[in-house]
Amino acid sequence: MKKIILSFIFCISAIALFPQQPKKDYLKSSNPRATEFFNKANTNLTDNYEEILYNYNLAIDLDPEYIMAYNNRGMLLSDHGKYKEAMDDFMKIYNSDKTFSNNNNILLYIAFCKLKLGDYQGAIDDYSNVLKAFPKNFFAYSGRGDAKVALKDTIGAINDYNASIRLGPQAFNVHDVFLNRGLLKQGQKKYQEALVDMNDAVRTAPDNSMNYMYYYRGLLKIIMKDKAGACADLKQAVELGEKRAESPLHQNCGN
Repeated sequence: MKKIILSFIFCISAIALFPQQPKKDYLKSSNPRATEFFNKANTNLTDNYEEILYNYNLAIDLDPEYIMAYNNRGMLLSDHGKYKEAMDDFMKIYNSDKTFSNNNNILLYIAFCKLKLGDYQGAIDDYSNVLKAFPKNFFAYSGRGDAKVALKDTIGAINDYNASIRLGPQAFNVHDVFLNRGLLKQGQKKYQEALVDMNDAVRTAPDNSMNYMYYYRGLLKIIMKDKAGACADLKQAVELGEKRAESPLHQNCGN
């Protein structure tokens, strides 16, 4: 199992952007038993979600002010789609320990949870506050862009994606930002610009994201009447397990 101490389990590895470390030893509790259960959760090698969660729960029950236990439990919950419960943990940190919150940008995590829960304006407000403190934060721009997409603010979303790409051209999820911006430009009927973005998305995507990159680029190529290119992309997407590509492949390519 991946270590989750001060790591962004739910795919936003932003901690590296904030090198300041608090002087307080947040890894330890004043209650030795709480520290024991916390360490048990962190070193669990079975990747057993229920068991890890159980140990974090015990640590917090024994020390209700154990900030790092809330932090790691929140990340674990978010990684498993429990965004409301995760946000509760992050809010506990944000409201009780400003030093830890500022050093580790807990507000960014809260904004992410709000985005996933459909509180788009709340997410935008929190991402904007992150950017006031950290104006070069790639993740805040990309997350705020996602929230603006949900609120149909296309221009605002594209502006945020532009900033995100400019600040984080090598970030681990920049392929999704390229794709999202490309989809918005496709919606604006700026097909050539959309294709440039989708080409960049394919170029930067990791292997486990290539299926949907080829799928979306294939759909764009259908619109652009590039049948050969569309069929090649859709076929590749199907071969990589993208079920959504099967129907357009059959309809447009006869496969």
